Amino acid sequence: MKKYHKVREHFKEMIVRNKGLIWYVCNDFDVGRAIDINDKYQEVVYQLWKDYPQFDSRYPEAPWVYAVAKNTMLMLKRKNNIEYDTLSDDMDVGGDAANEPVEQLWQMIDSLDDDDRKIVTLHLEGYNYDEIA
Repeated sequence: MKKYHKVREHFKEMIVRNKGLIWYVCNDFDVGRAIDINDKYQEVVYQLWKDYPQFDSRYPEAPWVYAVAKNTMLMLKRKNNIEYDTLSDDMDVGGDAANEPVEQLWQMIDSLDDDDRKIVTLHLEGYNYDEIA
């Protein structure tokens, strides 16, 4: 029982330390329907708690929190069957033909297993290999 309490306290502290990052990801993603940002935040915290046993505390927590939060938003987006267009907001592309490579990239990333998808997504977000590891 004491171990569970310690784990729960460490988890709460991690959420407090990373709440800005979680809010950023929740606010940054349009998941397709009117989902309150508080509901998205709650879903991310739930997924973090669910995945917490796999977190290796020897590594920085922020990249892991970011990956779980982003994957949670992608999961909500897939549930709502809408296209992923966050990349095209940052790119200067024109016409549907220019968006095809981006769509193909995300289709390929979605086909990866969970761990590989997290690694690729973190790399695309600009994290270096040491941070991802």
